[in-house]
Amino acid sequence: MQAREQVNLWLKTLGATNGKIFRLNERGIFASTDEAGQEFVVEVPDASDQVYFCAPIATVPEDNKAVCLERLLQWNLYGLQTKYCTLGLEENTNRIIMHYSMEVAYLECQTFINVFNNFIERVRKIKQDWEQFLRNASTGTGGSTTLPDINMLRI
Repeated sequence: MQAREQVNLWLKTLGATNGKIFRLNERGIFASTDEAGQEFVVEVPDASDQVYFCAPIATVPEDNKAVCLERLLQWNLYGLQTKYCTLGLEENTNRIIMHYSMEVAYLECQTFINVFNNFIERVRKIKQDWEQFLRNASTGTGGSTTLPDINMLRI
């Protein structure tokens, strides 16, 4: 079975447990928005053996942009703050996008569901941390420099 077909089956299983219909579209993309308005995307590009999880976090403000970009780099370092997800910056929109990918061959239905749920959890935490960082930066108190906990993205 091809990666796209496999992920589509797992999405259908996940959706059924929530009473919803989850499936990839013809381009291999599933996009959903939670009750808080947070968007999540699962993608399996054509002829790929990878599944990609993506979510927008925020837009980088023009004021203090250098400080914000420095913080993103610090959070990406070794994947400790992001639990091995990657934070990137969309070129045209200035949006911070959180990303995680994995080879489909390493997954089965329950691990896929666990990775997806853990990704959602991590997105919410990073978004919360980012909002706190911006509040601290605007008041001049600086961002938190505490070390992240040692729990990694769980499978």
